[in-house]
Amino acid sequence: MIISWITPDEPGSNRVLYWAENNEELKYQAHGIVLSYKFYNYTSGYIHHCTIKNLEYDSKYYYELGVANKTRQFWFITPPKPGLDVPYTFGLIGDLGQTFDSNITLTHYELNPAKGQTILFVGDLPHADNYPLHDNNRWDTWGKFIERIVAYQPWIWTAGNHELDFVPSMVNRNHLSLTNIDSLFHIEHQEAHPLSGTLSRELRHTSLSCPLTQLMENTPLNINGWKKSYPNSIGMRHHGLLY
Repeated sequence: MIISWITPDEPGSNRVLYWAENNEELKYQAHGIVLSYKFYNYTSGYIHHCTIKNLEYDSKYYYELGVANKTRQFWFITPPKPGLDVPYTFGLIGDLGQTFDSNITLTHYELNPAKGQTILFVGDLPHADNYPLHDNNRWDTWGKFIERIVAYQPWIWTAGNHELDFVPSMVNRNHLSLTNIDSLFHIEHQEAHPLSGTLSRELRHTSLSCPLTQLMENTPLNINGWKKSYPNSIGMRHHGLLY
């Protein structure tokens, strides 16, 4: 499991404290890496990624970030042990953005009696490209918006056409870029444990996500010429990760 969080003003501590619900006396700690990125006039906060290992199946874990009186605590439940007939409920969401209707979508998921355990998110996350200069502050506001769910269960992500920063009118930005995705969503390429995944968290928002061995695909609308380059660009961009 990879825990990720953002500290906006200074790096702070990169330590994660975590423990099982049934054994609060035995607490573990792990330390991670720190990244950041820039896009035009936006500079991200300090993006932390920390891997925690040796988790038990079908168990509730608490995790804590921060230091002294500036800590926040959340929890998540690991998936059940794999088997031939093990029930597990997925929710399917895509093209969420951050509007009034986006809030309705999340509320429907929260109130659904099926009680989803993991969300498959099929691309087009905050729709930051809908704002002037692809305002990457929208990634921060979107993280706060979805925290109420992603802090407590895994989300499995794939990138969509709205994650591609294609702004040829901006200086030195005449190519497609996924810099924000690379920095915000960390993958442990050598991790092979079935519980491996990503727990993305900011001191202002938290989220869980896990990589899949089978690729989820986002198919953008080919409504004009320049959008038709999206699928090929996404494929080339991630070819090295998949093969």
